[in-house]
Parts: sequence; C-alpha cells; structure tokens
Amino acid sequence: MKKIKKILLVFSLLVLFTASTVNASACTKEAAMQLGKIVYRESGADTLSVKEDNFFRRLNVASVALNNASRKKGSNWYQKIYNLDNNAYGSYSSYKDKDFSSLVDKSKQGEILYISELVLTEQYNLPSNMYLQAEPAIVNKYGKLWTSIGDIYFGYEGETLSSKDVFGNKLKSTTVSYFKEKASSLKLSDYSAYKIDTVCSGKINNNNNNNNNNNNN
Repeated sequence: MKKIKKILLVFSLLVLFTASTVNASACTKEAAMQLGKIVYRESGADTLSVKEDNFFRRLNVASVALNNASRKKGSNWYQKIYNLDNNAYGSYSSYKDKDFSSLVDKSKQGEILYISELVLTEQYNLPSNMYLQAEPAIVNKYGKLWTSIGDIYFGYEGETLSSKDVFGNKLKSTTVSYFKEKASSLKLSDYSAYKIDTVCSGKINNNNNNNNNNNNN
C-alpha cells in the first residue's frame, strides 16, 4: 500500500512539474515564430479600415491558436503549436515547416512577433475554451459566438466562457469590450524592436511601460 502511495505521489509531482515546465518555457523564439506563421496566414493583411481592429483581430487569432495548441501533444509550447493540424487551420500543413522570415512579409514581422510574445507571456489571453475561429455556421454548430472582427468569427465551446485563461490565470472579465480595451492599451506605434533575435527576451514589459507613460504624459 505504501509503495503504491509513493508511486502515485511521484506521478503527481511529475505531472505538476511537466505542466509547470511547459508554462515556464512558453515564450521561446521557436514558439513565437511558429505561432506567428498562423497569425500571419489567418489575419496578416490590414483589411479593416480601423487600424486598431486589425491589431485586435490578429491578437485574438494568436490567443485562439494557443488555446487550440494546448490540447495537442508536446513537452513545450513550440511542439504543441507545431502539432496543430488542418482540422483547425485548413492549410497549416502547407506552411508549418516554412521559414518564418520567408513566409511573413518583412513589414509585418515585428508586429507579428510582438503579438506572439504577448500571448506566450500571459499578457493577453482569451478564455481557455475559446477554440473556435471560423464562419458563423461552423461557430454556431460547435459552440457559441463571442464576437466577429471583419470576416473572422470567434466562438467558445461549452455553455459559458471559462473564467480562466490557458495558463490557469483568473480573468478579470470575459466581455468583448474588456479585451478590446486591453488590446488597445497593448498596441504599439513602432514594432522595430521585435525581431527573431530579440523576441521573448523581456523587452515587452519595458515597451509597455514606456507606452503607458507616453499616454499618461
């Protein structure tokens, strides 16, 4: 009996350690670039007349992709994102192995990497059961509609929105207005500091603080 308890204890600690490791190492260059490929292919172009809406849409695409990746196998977030399939993103297999620099337009690389870093560092995350990004008919078939931004519709599975994000953090609110305001506060006027060599290096907090200070001034 004691031996069984010891085995269960070791197993529980192993599961806890693995989960912690995945969360702790969420933001890596590899994960940011892999997530960035999805964001760019799904909503890379500025098709909306309001610039803030383009940023808000891309940010939500990134968060939904991370939510979907959380259900995939992998010992780290890069592997989980890589293991997404065509069921979630129609042509993912055609570009998942392509080089980030060659796939993403140079003028968008900084913003895309910044957005990836935001969701990988727990700065912006939608409710954990927000898995759906599709046409209205598909969203309504598998879940409930949350909001639409241009021609992209976001929805969640289950009866109600989760009160926590994919990392287990308690959300202050789950309303569209809350997340839209949060996205607006995170938007930068210059993304040149975000490059493959600098993403996930801790620049994000400094930039956000400077942005907030400028707004206050």
